[in-house]
Amino acid sequence: MKWSVTPENLLTEYEREPRNIDPATTPRFSWRIRSTGRATTQSAYRILVASSSSILSGNTGDVWDTGKVSSSRTTAVEYNGPPLKPETTYLWKVRIWDERGASSKWSDDQLFKTALANSNSAWEGRWVTYDPTPSNQESSHSPFLRTEFTLDSKPIESACAHVSTLGWGELYLNGTKVGTEVLNPGFTDYKEQRLYSSHDVTDQLLSGRTNSVGLWLGRGFYSKSIHDWTSLGPPCGILQLNVKYEDNSTETVVTDASWTADGSPITENDIYDGETYDARAEQPGWASPDFDDGSWETVTELQEPSSSFEWYPQRLPAIEVTNSIYPVDIYQDGGNWIVDFGQTLAGWVELTIDGASEGQEITVEHAEVLVDDDGGISHDSGYLNMEDLRDADATDTYIAKGYGTEIYEPRFTYHGFRHVRLSNYPGELSTNDIAAKVVRTEREADGRFSTSNDDLNDVHHMVSWGLRTNTHSIPTDCPNRDERHGWTEVFRGAPAEYYEYETEKTHRFYEKWLRDHRYDMRSKGMVAVTTPDQVDEQDPNWSKSSVQCVWHMYEHTGDERVLADNYEMMTQYVDYWQSRADEGIRNYIVPAEYNTFGDWLAPTEEEIRNDPALLNTVAHYQTTKTVAKAATVLGKPDAARTYDTRARRIKAAFNHHFYDKTTNTYGSGDMGTFAMALHGGLVPSRAEQAVADELASTIKNEYGGKIGTGTISTQGLLMSSLMEYGYEDLVYHLVTQPENPGWVYMSRNGATTLWERWDSDTRIGSGMNSFNHRLWMEVSEWFYAKLVGIQPATPGFERVLIKPQVPTGLERASAETETVRGKVAAAWEQSSDEFSIDITVPGNTTGEVWILANQQSAVCEGNICPAEDATGVSYLRREDDYAVYEVSSGSYAFTSNIEPADEQLDS
Repeated sequence: MKWSVTPENLLTEYEREPRNIDPATTPRFSWRIRSTGRATTQSAYRILVASSSSILSGNTGDVWDTGKVSSSRTTAVEYNGPPLKPETTYLWKVRIWDERGASSKWSDDQLFKTALANSNSAWEGRWVTYDPTPSNQESSHSPFLRTEFTLDSKPIESACAHVSTLGWGELYLNGTKVGTEVLNPGFTDYKEQRLYSSHDVTDQLLSGRTNSVGLWLGRGFYSKSIHDWTSLGPPCGILQLNVKYEDNSTETVVTDASWTADGSPITENDIYDGETYDARAEQPGWASPDFDDGSWETVTELQEPSSSFEWYPQRLPAIEVTNSIYPVDIYQDGGNWIVDFGQTLAGWVELTIDGASEGQEITVEHAEVLVDDDGGISHDSGYLNMEDLRDADATDTYIAKGYGTEIYEPRFTYHGFRHVRLSNYPGELSTNDIAAKVVRTEREADGRFSTSNDDLNDVHHMVSWGLRTNTHSIPTDCPNRDERHGWTEVFRGAPAEYYEYETEKTHRFYEKWLRDHRYDMRSKGMVAVTTPDQVDEQDPNWSKSSVQCVWHMYEHTGDERVLADNYEMMTQYVDYWQSRADEGIRNYIVPAEYNTFGDWLAPTEEEIRNDPALLNTVAHYQTTKTVAKAATVLGKPDAARTYDTRARRIKAAFNHHFYDKTTNTYGSGDMGTFAMALHGGLVPSRAEQAVADELASTIKNEYGGKIGTGTISTQGLLMSSLMEYGYEDLVYHLVTQPENPGWVYMSRNGATTLWERWDSDTRIGSGMNSFNHRLWMEVSEWFYAKLVGIQPATPGFERVLIKPQVPTGLERASAETETVRGKVAAAWEQSSDEFSIDITVPGNTTGEVWILANQQSAVCEGNICPAEDATGVSYLRREDDYAVYEVSSGSYAFTSNIEPADEQLDS
């Protein structure tokens, strides 16, 4: 049999053929291996980078040629050639050698383009705006900006438009919007960093003719004052359109004082309150050549809003309209139309209108749930719950022009909703007249999870939709009310996102958010509880995202760059909290005064506020231990020893002050204190079983088998070693029991996304309540990593661990996830006497598989018994109730006998 091995899915900087690589960076190249057989590994590779396809087709790398490199590495291979040039196209390909020394064919060519030089001097244009609002008022308008230019009558080789706006903006060229992104660019602390997009517009330009370019601006966060965020001025933009002709001559079009501006039909726009669109004020063709802008005013040039900011190409995935959802129910209530889309989401509504009179105002109000006359949730009819929006109006208004079919959807706002109320809509509203548009950072949900328990499947649906609708250039808390900040506590959902969504896009998303963290550290000397933001609140269990999120990223990609980029911040972070600990009277214990939120949103106020110093010190130990590990990976042995020694001292102090050896309890003995100590690795090894036993007893006897943890300790409860100390059935019960508090309680009470509070259904109007929140997402990590058992045994899934924790009451469970190396999948099923598990391990990867079995000889792979006789399978050991095997890449089907030996004898 002839086996073939092929490199495929080539990526540069975690993207297929990117057009905006920072030329000052060192690009990382990645690929996956496809093979027709088992046990395929890579023994060597060769990368070629060329300046043209003709050169590369001759198997020559005139820019960089690695030569044959003996390495199994397929992810984040760093470029080591000469410095890259700005605005230049490069092409690359790779050939690999397998474990037998046989070479593959060359991969397909892949290109990448560089962006502008990373300096302010690279920008020739000026920041421009148009703001007729009086200086003592906050601007709420949305202006058009435009200019025209004529290109030479000669062939164009390439043209790239680089654009940035403060606030949100859309670019138009010759009457057509450029790109598919919306609500662009992503949110940053605008004084520190600016993101810009780069668009190849070669095919949109008209050689030898008049061309036009326009910007449509919206406020976004930049021009909005709310809570701790202060408006930084009216929205503004900067453009640089670089044109290169085939004769190597160039031409540049930029924003400057010659541009003209006018108001657009969007008379008001606000991220929270909504948008007002007056169709009577439309100016057809405003961005097209030869449009008459004689009545328009000139733009205002602005000084740099900050002298210290830095430019970055926008490398995170763009926010886009990803899909449409149509109504499941429409009914009238007092002349208004109530629409139920059947799914809580983030985005807006597209409305089709016929028969409206000129000036007729149609309003669309948005809410996540309906309430009845008594203020409780109603699933069939009722009123929109606008109370939980606080200061957000969440209302869009369309003013009709009064002729023809009119179609409207907003541009510069978004809402969290499942239900809408239409007021003053003309005629009958049908399902063909209205659609909900899902708006989010674009990533494909390529993770799969399913079980024989429908409640768990519903919970997974809630998690998946909660993640996708709370991702808008930063991980937001919720999309409905007047927040949508990057609360740092939500980093606990990062592992779930790597399982659920495209790893490469997720990684780019979090690289940007960690850069936000670094700027926070640089400007404040610490990382606050939200970033980017203007707040100074701190809590070590929230902002430990500065360290723990970095490690999650490394675990799922194996990319040392993410550690190197953030290492300085990580050390500053743990040193900062050590300095706070030094202030206290107990060495290495972070004082209670620095605990701002406690175990946030635990079921009772007492559970939230108990043990603040204990919670602080758990975070201090976890982050210090992680920095020690990062130092080891980065080849910093002295630093690794320093931080490891500090971590051991923190652990000793923690157990001295909080651990009761006689009762095997920590602090107040709340469920969360046990969970944090176990998950954080703080329990002495000789006491872990006893502490797990006491936690199990506490759950059963003190909490009635229900959740008693908040946002800080729930991940610890699910991901601690409790399941590995014999309590699989107890943890499974915690997740699946249907009463409040619990995940299944939400799903059985109509939730399609996760609630902010365990009891959000009873908290309507409480001032802080969302039915679509980025909390409790850790349950999805538990689905993949514990229930099905897929984990990275080594960073980047070079070695995969598949160790399902199988509860008695579940017949089957399956999951698959697209890792940086390819698909990893596992599907297990159990009966009274047999256990089976099918697994897939991608090329160039090995796996350690734990199979429930009463003995080694009872395990078969396919029709081969014992399993270790099968190709690619090696027996390792027996541990607990498992037979443990090593497998090479490929797909396998294992079966085993799990009937107890004494029952086999009886039969």
